[in-house]
Amino acid sequence: MHLNLAQYLLPEGILEYFDVVSSKSESDKIHFYLEEKNILPVEYEQLPAKSKGFIPEITVED
Repeated sequence: MHLNLAQYLLPEGILEYFDVVSSKSESDKIHFYLEEKNILPVEYEQLPAKSKGFIPEITVED
């Protein structure tokens, strides 16, 4: 897996809220598959929260 590389290529701070569950290399591309962690940001921990599920998978190209 390209976990070390993901730390440099993904936006700063994203790995605080997502886990890299797999990766795949193609000729000139690397695909990272992320899964959202079920945690609240610190600033929202004291507020009532209700999970509404997750949105469908998306592709982000940069």
